[in-house]
Amino acid sequence: MNLLVFWNELAEKPMADDRVSAAQRMNAFVDTLGQLRRALPTSPPSLRSHAPVHGVELADGYTIASWQVEADRDRRGLFLLVAASSPLLRSGEDGAEVLDRYGCADCWHEHVPAAWATGDLAVSLDSHERWRSPKLAVDVEVLDEQSDALVRRPDVVRHVSSIAHVEEHRTWLKQRQLRAVRDGRDLWDRRAELFPHVDFCREVQRQLSAFDPGSAQLGNIVRRFAELDDAFRHWDRGPIHPDFLPSKCTPETPQTLAQEAAEHTATRADGRSLLFKWHVRFTPGGGRIFFDGDVDTGRGLVGCIAIKKDGKLT
Repeated sequence: MNLLVFWNELAEKPMADDRVSAAQRMNAFVDTLGQLRRALPTSPPSLRSHAPVHGVELADGYTIASWQVEADRDRRGLFLLVAASSPLLRSGEDGAEVLDRYGCADCWHEHVPAAWATGDLAVSLDSHERWRSPKLAVDVEVLDEQSDALVRRPDVVRHVSSIAHVEEHRTWLKQRQLRAVRDGRDLWDRRAELFPHVDFCREVQRQLSAFDPGSAQLGNIVRRFAELDDAFRHWDRGPIHPDFLPSKCTPETPQTLAQEAAEHTATRADGRSLLFKWHVRFTPGGGRIFFDGDVDTGRGLVGCIAIKKDGKLT
């Protein structure tokens, strides 16, 4: 499961004053990517962008393609490896498609929405003071599922523009590598090792088996499980609430639970059935992970994983 790093187009400006400064800026960027590869030997970074970055101007008349001609062999090879390892991001999506794909309708700051939605990294050229922080404050426009209205809320995105930022994220990167899984079956087999504070209902095994290697959704499922595990590690056995997780969780309405009781019911390992009302989203698509807490054991419980399409769970 490669680490996705999303190119911040706004960091292309201001351009460097001259070719020498531009080359130094690009060298520093590639050295940062190299540090990421060393930090994640089993899940190296893959650069994602809306358009090929080779034509980006680093200085007047001096592009990344120009830099590639002059760069030393090691840096040039590393950049080609990272930049060529992933397809371009989709563009031209309408609002409804963006909301369904990324979980947010829009995102304000200097990064692409996918960096926020996937929980991966935004990456920037060191072109301005605003990019010299390992985290970027953002506002995201998300769907409030209770009111069915778009609401804006603050959040943060992990970010790198220097080797120092990679070191800032070292613990997170290590945890991410430990949680790298091959496919949904591997995730099920390693669930106790990876998420020791969460139990899983029987139905989850079958549901996870549908996620094959390379699934775009699997990485986000792992991240949501990790958020649940961390939340229940600190749980005081109080009520679940919308801010219980870093990714906002939502209760189903009583009407929905009454109409779709079967879809929201799952079987615990001891054979008991439980109706799950809380869920957290995962992307791309309308993914839902239904969960609850067991007050008796103080542990979390994942009930089921489903995709919501045309208003129905599948």
